[in-house]
Amino acid sequence: MNLGIESRMGNQLVYSRLNNLIRQIVTYIPGSLLPALLALLSTVIFTRIFNVMEYGEYSLVLSTVTFIVALAAQWISQSVNRYLPCAGNMEERAAITETIVFCQSIMVITLLLGGALGFELIPARWKIYYGAGLLLTIGMFLLNTLNSVFQAGMRAREYTVYALANSVLKLVVSLILVLGIQRHPVGMIQGAALGTVVMVPTLWKKLGLTNPLLVLRAQAFRRQWAGFKQFAGYGVPMIGWFLSAQLLMLGDRYIIQMYRGTAEVGIYAANYVLITGAIGLLCAPISLAAHPFLMKAWGDGSREQTAKWLGTITEWFLTVGMLLVCVTWIFSRDIALLFLGQNYRQGHFIMPIILAGLISWQLGIYAHKPLEFAEKTRRMMGLIFLAAGMNLTLNYCLVPRYGYAAAACNSLISFTAYNVMAHISGRRILSWKINCGAILRSALISLAGAWLIIQIRGQVETGFGYLTAFFAAVFSAFVLVGGVIYMNNYFSFLKRKEPDGLSVKSAGNKMPRQ
Repeated sequence: MNLGIESRMGNQLVYSRLNNLIRQIVTYIPGSLLPALLALLSTVIFTRIFNVMEYGEYSLVLSTVTFIVALAAQWISQSVNRYLPCAGNMEERAAITETIVFCQSIMVITLLLGGALGFELIPARWKIYYGAGLLLTIGMFLLNTLNSVFQAGMRAREYTVYALANSVLKLVVSLILVLGIQRHPVGMIQGAALGTVVMVPTLWKKLGLTNPLLVLRAQAFRRQWAGFKQFAGYGVPMIGWFLSAQLLMLGDRYIIQMYRGTAEVGIYAANYVLITGAIGLLCAPISLAAHPFLMKAWGDGSREQTAKWLGTITEWFLTVGMLLVCVTWIFSRDIALLFLGQNYRQGHFIMPIILAGLISWQLGIYAHKPLEFAEKTRRMMGLIFLAAGMNLTLNYCLVPRYGYAAAACNSLISFTAYNVMAHISGRRILSWKINCGAILRSALISLAGAWLIIQIRGQVETGFGYLTAFFAAVFSAFVLVGGVIYMNNYFSFLKRKEPDGLSVKSAGNKMPRQ
């Protein structure tokens, strides 16, 4: 009798935690959906205003800013997500938030000094972007680290509101500057910078963070330095990981520019942006909501529960991800026709390749979570260094001859290599299970179905025209997606496979025989 009661109580606890996670994910969705749509709108507008060379310049500047922001911010964000969810009381939380402000202050000073010294070192062609790029770098650094505090505190609603506001501001200000003042791609950088910087005081006040001048005072410096060293001890080894990750994701643009010119960078980047928006919509809500849950489960010593969460999330990504890849494969030409300027559409064929690579990358991010939990950051750095080295080598060998098509394929290979290596290493610390048979069956059906739809569409388009073939493909894609979902009983997946390994129909719920 007691076993039945305990099992029911255990199931209720599981459902409560699962429902809480789902609510967090749903709350994060608007903060991912609308910014993704606004980024898509930005691509639609600006690829029709600027030619491929101008858009290529903008993409290279933005890639450089993103690279520097990762170097400056990610070690702080990782430390925030590591220590803040585990804070036991308000005093600990206050000490951690003061350390966050201290770290931010040190890095802003470093960025300003580095920016002042770096101006004379860059080629004259890029100096027009420098001031706006530096301002955007500082703004993104502060906004990213502040957002990590919202994430670590599971404050999903506030995170969503500010993400939406930032996306709207960046687009509106960029349009005003480009259309109203000067039709030059630097206006996109200036608009993003201004739209980001003006958000910082609001987030700072909402989080109740202290005045940076107070934590930099001589009296407080020694105490804050101890917290700084703790953050650095955990996060700095991650700098190598994030630098290699940025190199893995953005380095191909520089090689394309070096061997094939800025125009191909523009084509590649425009098609890439469309796909990163889609994968961000899929991944961001789950990642933002799930990380604190996983970290808390690990911190509570519940390895089994952590493994179940990880297995559930991995299966979800695989199932939805492969369907997205197949749909993108079918409709890449239509997506480019709808959203990109004419000169950018020729690169549509790389969309499903990029998407498959990014999904594999996201799976690798979850696969290395056990290494992150166990603070095996050096091992993570070694894995990403190998993947980035593979990517650079392949790009140097193949991009000069095959252009951005080779860059897309190389990204898929390198992302998959990291995913495989991370799974092997992560499972040595924490073993999680997925239903490989069902996933493989779904993948084969999805790929075969997508290939068949593409072949039939080509025949229909030849005989009946584009629109008839398009709508026939849309109907067929709905049938394919619905069939795969039905086959996997996807809608009941979260109810049937629960995070702590208990089944609603488990024997523990039955009344023992007398």
